[in-house]
Amino acid sequence: MMKTVDYNKGNAVCPKCKGMLSYDATMTDKLPLGFGFVPNSHKFQVDCIIRKGFRGECMECQTVVFAVKSQRHSTSFPKSINRKLKLSI
Repeated sequence: MMKTVDYNKGNAVCPKCKGMLSYDATMTDKLPLGFGFVPNSHKFQVDCIIRKGFRGECMECQTVVFAVKSQRHSTSFPKSINRKLKLSI
């Protein structure tokens, strides 16, 4: 199981044993929030949170860690679903 921590340049410690972390990859994580129709419209939307950061591992206890550097909210309108809805109306 991957642990999530905030990324601090000067403070790279494991949340479990306080050992040193070694970062070996960049990572993007997309967490879905919800989906549904836009109010007063026929459009379908999907909301999610996109988190970017680094994947690392503790040098002492080998715990896998995801250090989150930034996160943002994203809304997308899937074209395949909205095209089918437009044709049915």
